[in-house]
Amino acid sequence: MAGARLARALGIGVAVVLAIAVLYPTISVIRTAFLVDGQFSTENIVSVFTDPATATMAWNTFVLTIGGAVLATVFGTGLAIITTLLPSGRLEQRLLQLAPLIPMTIPPLVGAVGWLLLLSPRAGWLNIALRTMTGDQSGVGPISVYSMPVVVWVMGLYVVPYVYTIMAASLSRLSTELLEGYQVCGCTAWGAVVRAIVGPLRPAFLAALALAVVHSLSQFAVPLILEQDVLTTHMQREVAFLGNYGRAAAIALPLFVIAIVFTLLQIRLTRSSNRYATVTGRGGGVRELSFGPVKDRILKGTAYAYMVVAGVLPIAAIIAVSLLRYWSASVDLDDISFANYVGVATNAVVQRGAFNSLWLAVVCALAATFVALLVTVLVERFGGPSSQLAYFFANLPLGIPLVLFGLAFLLAFIAPPIVLYGTIWILLLAYVVAFLPIAIRNVGPLFQQISGDLEEAALVSGASRPQALRKVTVPLIMPGLAASGALLFVLIFREFPMAAFISTPRTNVISMALLDFNETGRWPYVAVIAMFISLVSVIGIVTSNVIAGRFDLVRRTRRGSSAPVLPTLPQA
Repeated sequence: MAGARLARALGIGVAVVLAIAVLYPTISVIRTAFLVDGQFSTENIVSVFTDPATATMAWNTFVLTIGGAVLATVFGTGLAIITTLLPSGRLEQRLLQLAPLIPMTIPPLVGAVGWLLLLSPRAGWLNIALRTMTGDQSGVGPISVYSMPVVVWVMGLYVVPYVYTIMAASLSRLSTELLEGYQVCGCTAWGAVVRAIVGPLRPAFLAALALAVVHSLSQFAVPLILEQDVLTTHMQREVAFLGNYGRAAAIALPLFVIAIVFTLLQIRLTRSSNRYATVTGRGGGVRELSFGPVKDRILKGTAYAYMVVAGVLPIAAIIAVSLLRYWSASVDLDDISFANYVGVATNAVVQRGAFNSLWLAVVCALAATFVALLVTVLVERFGGPSSQLAYFFANLPLGIPLVLFGLAFLLAFIAPPIVLYGTIWILLLAYVVAFLPIAIRNVGPLFQQISGDLEEAALVSGASRPQALRKVTVPLIMPGLAASGALLFVLIFREFPMAAFISTPRTNVISMALLDFNETGRWPYVAVIAMFISLVSVIGIVTSNVIAGRFDLVRRTRRGSSAPVLPTLPQA
């Protein structure tokens, strides 16, 4: 009884703290949008929506959002089909499954820099290669990285993993009997897959499309680096260059609404997809499905080509530029050196940014994992309204894009009663709150897999509930917690959209150091920092997957499941 009362009180306390941390910044955006000189007014709203420039930026946002979402949905679904259905050896299957997740190792900020180096109208190396092959002597083009189709392409590439994770998980649960039934009725292999996607897998497909829309809508780094006027970049300009917080808040309001609506739609569709259970006792799990030897090779070649385009080309361009004294259309071998790496390593701004990013990544990953574990314990082992309320507020930031979170925390803590702007604490608080839903979604399933009987046995042996959790449950899920913490470390270390609003020269982070050099045109330094961010990302993601894979291997051995290991992905 005492333990239940303590859990109820703890649940109330956690719910209140999380409610304040999430709702106070959100309310600050609404308040700022409708307050002018301390009085309620629609001036900011009217000013934004009657500005002709807003219509142009809204149209650009719409085109980039829909274009990126459609492209990501096509690529993500196609790659899911290739990795889950095509017959392949064990090593080849692992390589194919790696292809869709390549963009995870390259943050959108770094990817945009890579494509800028490849497709800059004059000095872009891919453009130079194309001009050489075609004999074009104009010195410009033929492709511009600043054109709308190219920006849609780059945005779509970095939304593909979100679609892939949903569709691969859904296809891996598809019944062999269902596909065989379609083929018995006269469908080709392609027809069977299409019927499955538009039939029992339709909710999952629509959920993936809705998620792609949310992440495309909230993209910030790609349009900023590739100089596209969209609503998110306009928000940043209103704050950073004009100090017009009211207009920035007014721009953010419709983005908040659209993002939350599509997130709720995606959640509802995902839950609906659970009603279409296709895994049965007989033939559970989908078998390999061949589309024909030639078509299979073409599809696999497409996956490998995607890996090259999404990962190898941008990183190769970044590595090459990082070794040059100057980025130009012509390369002199005498200019190749590691001088840029030395210059970046000894730069005070970069040193401060790297230290702040590493410190924040470690502390915030630990804090988010701890809070997620606490909330999960309250929900799974104690229950009650207070625990459910804490769980609700912990997951509430899931539908809020990071760029909007950055603006919200800026408006909430730049003025009394609570002033955190200009300190590292605003970044720490924002990161923990924003990435807490990812920690919850990683920790929750781990905790649910541990039977309560083990804790009951410890209680019967004389242990208290906290002791049972600490000595029985937590050690069993520790590998999963470590994997989740490693992934959170990577996501926080390379975070950019929030930092663009709430970091200052004193609280600079590594992504902002990259942006500073980008704005001054010091491309070799930009490339070096991009390499550093990518290297940390790769190490962290590989570490997370190795730990999670070993932990999942134990669970798969016990359950006999063959479902692929897919990481929980972040917001854009």
